[in-house]
Amino acid sequence: FRITDLYPGRLYNISVRSIVGAEESREVLANGGAGQLTTPSRPGKLMLEKASATWSPYHIYITWTNSTSENGVERYSVSLTSGTGSIGQVEYSGNRHGVNITNLCPGMSYCVRVVAELRNLISPPSDNCFSTVETRPSDAPTNLILIPQRRSLIVIFNTLRRPNGRITTYECYIHNLNTSTDTIQNHTTARKSSIAVETFIIRDLEPYTNYSIRVRAYTSVGSGPWSDPVSECTLEAAPGNVSSFSAAPINYTTVHLTWTPPTKRNGIIREYVIVNPPAANVRVRSTTQEYIVTGLNGYTHYTFGIMAVTVEVGNEARISVRTPEGRKLCWICARLILLYINSNL
Repeated sequence: FRITDLYPGRLYNISVRSIVGAEESREVLANGGAGQLTTPSRPGKLMLEKASATWSPYHIYITWTNSTSENGVERYSVSLTSGTGSIGQVEYSGNRHGVNITNLCPGMSYCVRVVAELRNLISPPSDNCFSTVETRPSDAPTNLILIPQRRSLIVIFNTLRRPNGRITTYECYIHNLNTSTDTIQNHTTARKSSIAVETFIIRDLEPYTNYSIRVRAYTSVGSGPWSDPVSECTLEAAPGNVSSFSAAPINYTTVHLTWTPPTKRNGIIREYVIVNPPAANVRVRSTTQEYIVTGLNGYTHYTFGIMAVTVEVGNEARISVRTPEGRKLCWICARLILLYINSNL
């Protein structure tokens, strides 16, 4: 027959005797008198808490309530996981209802799972996720690569091994090696810390200019160390206007053009293109800084242009000039008639 309404996890001595009429048999103890242990009840679910007064960038103290098991708990099992997977597991026995978890990383998210164990019975798991306190980054971006554009640099680098929190900003120190001037650009980021490679673009640079670049990362607490400097030259672009462009008449059919190279060359000047209204455009060598225009008409307005050329043709600089008066046409006609008459005499 079945004995009911017993308490779980209790040791009971059970005796059996037969009764026939008024006579009772001798008492017999079950299990030879060793008693019978009922099956313990499963431990109840724990309530986890973190003691905020003691948590830090590198450790956290986790506490939990006592199990509701009527039979107590033999031990507690605590496991810790992060985004990189299982960190470790430690068993705690006795009446301890808290554990100080150490050797953590700053600014990292963790999940703690605690179960109570009694023999082969395990309580429902109790989970609690938290983040350690952020600090400044411990290291700098590495393996910086600069990809030059005409007025920008694409920066590619490996992210930090020890960010110590969520990186919010990358600060870029830009040193112009040609002019020895410095500027700072900040680049915000919303990427996850698990990203291995970061990319951003430094803009508003000068073409064909040498720059030295360093980068450092920021968390909400502050900045980390600077990376090693990396140098690169931006690509060539179209040059600016030539300087000191002037036009001076030599006589009524000839004009002398002079100029100096552009202030912003933006590359290597390869040639100049002269816009010559009386004829086709003229190309002259980059070392040339003057040109004689001939075959013009007297007392006439002309507009000349010139453009410097690198990998692209630059902006056109223009100048207008009027040639002086030439000989009168009636005098020329009179001379021709006189010569014609003399030749027939």
